[in-house]
Amino acid sequence: MKSFLFMISRKKIFFVSGIGTFLFVILFFFLIKKFAFLSNGMPIPDLLFFYLRKFNQNLFFFYSSKSISIYAIIAFLDQIFPVFYSFFLSALIFKRSKRVFFSIIPFSIAFFDYLENIGFFLLSKNASLKIYYFTIFFTTVKWCLIGFIIVLLLFFFFIFKRKNNEKLDF
Repeated sequence: MKSFLFMISRKKIFFVSGIGTFLFVILFFFLIKKFAFLSNGMPIPDLLFFYLRKFNQNLFFFYSSKSISIYAIIAFLDQIFPVFYSFFLSALIFKRSKRVFFSIIPFSIAFFDYLENIGFFLLSKNASLKIYYFTIFFTTVKWCLIGFIIVLLLFFFFIFKRKNNEKLDF
């Protein structure tokens, strides 16, 4: 019996995850823009590479009730978004490199993204200093892996040329 992932074609995975990633990015763009307006320019911690503990402790103090409700929507969507971008980036990388190792990296980004989300949740409940340091670590690793994926994609698409200049078809 074939596995579920083998029954679905790469084209379908690429198409569905690509559309989902695109829609989530557009939705996040509008929600974050509205959030920034309602919170007087206070950033969302998920978008920061590094932040101080004092910033995180005072985070909900500076947010209005409307901005907290938008942040709750963003946090909920951030539980679904990693699935889409992981499959999309993995399919994109695998098509160009044919190396499974590189196509696993987007799933490690999603893993650290989930750990970061759990850490933010625990920090919002006034968790210990140890949880804060772990959350900072998860955030930093997530953004470093995102930077690595960007460099990897640039390498595969612009520097690494195929012998026959084949098109990116799925």
